[in-house]
Amino acid sequence: SNRLVDWLDPDNTGTLVLDGTDALDLPDPALTYDVSNLDFELGIGETGNSSISISNTGEAESVLVYNLNKSPFEKNTLSSCLRLAKSGAAVLLIEDGVYGALAGTSVASEMTEKAGDINFYVLAPDIEARGLSEKPFIDGITLVDYGGFVDLAEEHSTVQSWL
Repeated sequence: SNRLVDWLDPDNTGTLVLDGTDALDLPDPALTYDVSNLDFELGIGETGNSSISISNTGEAESVLVYNLNKSPFEKNTLSSCLRLAKSGAAVLLIEDGVYGALAGTSVASEMTEKAGDINFYVLAPDIEARGLSEKPFIDGITLVDYGGFVDLAEEHSTVQSWL
């Protein structure tokens, strides 16, 4: 059949909307916010701006895993990620992002500073593909294979790729 209805409603029930389900059974985020800076008055004709900061302080399972695939010497995605990543997050360096795991580079100190708060992983096949297997890596970085890549994605409720 070439009609979409034959796949979406094969029993011809006429149903147009289905209730969604949380197939992944993700933990609910625990949000915190501060509204103290929102208490101000404006006179007639005055304008003003303010902001509110909302943070996910939920369970460890709701913490992000970040995938970075650009060399830190080509783009600033690694520095941006490290600045924004919350404690307990996982950062996986893939493709050219694996250069960020090398010891003695200009970004090594950034990685080392965050090593206690963030778990760092590097995709081993990408290390091998770039001929970096014999190079020294920053202490505390875990090499993972493709199965480990999948495990990281499964262990975290959200995956953020930094391109």
